Amino acid sequence: MYGVTVGGHLAQLGHRRVAYLSGPEASWANAERIRAFDAAAFGVDVTVIPCGHTARHGYAAADAVRDSGVTAVVAYNDLVALGAVTALEESGLRVPEDMSVIGCDDISLDDLPSSRRLTTASLARDELGRQAAQTLEALMAANGDTEPSVIPMELRVRHTSAPPAVSAH
Repeated sequence: MYGVTVGGHLAQLGHRRVAYLSGPEASWANAERIRAFDAAAFGVDVTVIPCGHTARHGYAAADAVRDSGVTAVVAYNDLVALGAVTALEESGLRVPEDMSVIGCDDISLDDLPSSRRLTTASLARDELGRQAAQTLEALMAANGDTEPSVIPMELRVRHTSAPPAVSAH
């Protein structure tokens, strides 16, 4: 669902070369996001750039993003995205005019104006909590394995994604 929604959004905008700033290697969510991008067939070439999970990691990865020739960045989480936005803008690039940036998690950083404008993939946290509690209850009751469930994800399109400045032909 992640790759379809995020990849589809970027493809509709006209992006063809995208960087994914990956999270920790041991992260299940990171592996699933990479798998989702690989499975999505939108004509978008995704370059995986090893990164991390903090704003500092996103900031440090901005040079690799600029050198990769992509027109959009998808970050492991919103903190990484915000770090990348800061570094990209400090280097003279305009977000989203020169580079689109999408985060994940829809964190709330009310004190940071940049977090209110970030395009991000958001999970229904209430549903996540409800399903986690049900799974824990089933496991504690010794009901054996539980079926994995899918939690709907929504792309919150805000101000950091736009069509690429240069057509990617």
